[in-house]
Amino acid sequence: MNNKENAKPLNFEGIEDWMEQFFEDPFKNYLDEYQFRVDLFETGSEYIIEAELTHFNKEQLSVEVSGDTVIIRANENQKDHLRTINEITPYCYERMITLPFSLLKKKVKAKFTNDILEIIVSKEGKTRRKSRMIPIK
Repeated sequence: MNNKENAKPLNFEGIEDWMEQFFEDPFKNYLDEYQFRVDLFETGSEYIIEAELTHFNKEQLSVEVSGDTVIIRANENQKDHLRTINEITPYCYERMITLPFSLLKKKVKAKFTNDILEIIVSKEGKTRRKSRMIPIK
């Protein structure tokens, strides 16, 4: 009996997606694709967090320190800039970067140039932070 006529060809649906994931950069985070890309670097004297924030301006960004976590928010319009964590909408993008130490007494600076938000956490030096919000220059 010849079953060639009734045989179904191999189902290749999804193979392309699987191959793409297999060969993708293993250090690429799911959130890098759907939120905004974040990289963390370490030098001898500081930790540097870089976030790629194209299509945003400085007024739409906020950086907050909470314990051992840096929270970066990017709002698509300025009215959303004052929203609290519980009111995050699809128009507000947020990434949390947890470090292995508390940030409350560390010097933390932030600057935004050429679509890159750079947050610098000093390894040395301490500060008395009055606010959890870090000004962006």
